[in-house]
Amino acid sequence: MSIRPARPTDSPEIAYLAYLANRSHLAVAPYDLFFPGSFEQRLGVLEQLVRARTVTWFHWSHFVVAEEQRRVAAVLAGYDSRAVGLHCLGEALYEIGWGERQIAELNERVEPFEGCTPSEGEHAWSIDHVATLPAYRDRGLASALLIHMVEKGRGLGFSAAQLNLYIGNSAAQRIYEKAGFRLVEKCTDPGFEEALGCPGIARMVLALT
Repeated sequence: MSIRPARPTDSPEIAYLAYLANRSHLAVAPYDLFFPGSFEQRLGVLEQLVRARTVTWFHWSHFVVAEEQRRVAAVLAGYDSRAVGLHCLGEALYEIGWGERQIAELNERVEPFEGCTPSEGEHAWSIDHVATLPAYRDRGLASALLIHMVEKGRGLGFSAAQLNLYIGNSAAQRIYEKAGFRLVEKCTDPGFEEALGCPGIARMVLALT
């Protein structure tokens, strides 16, 4: 296994693994509800956002990848969330050809889930899009990427790292707790649970100083 920074040519793999991260242990991913069309079309949108010039939380430059036998087997992103807010996502969607109507319809689909978003908390290094291909799980890839990205955040001078996960994703929570993250907040919402079969989202934090 080797770890390296992602490259633009990794965009298809990053898009697919970002989708897996979003779906997590759920039967339906929020992206399935947010982005219309077929599964391939949804992946196409994600891949375009990964490659876009406008830097969002999907951008390839935020990612590190773990390779096994020259195959991208796992990914993880780390970024300053204050630098890649929702306004950046809107700009990226315009860039990839979305119009105002499409973005307005997306906002309507996302709105019922906004009540289940944990607070951003302190200015922290955000860990996101943690995913491993099923065939490569239980090999420590996610843990290795997590350690790598935590050290990057520490080197950049952040005092804390934070991440969100779906309540009930026990396997992921164990990985994060092993790395030193602690649960600080749970955000639940009946509408969120009705749509996804999950009570809500939890936030975990790790002190870096």
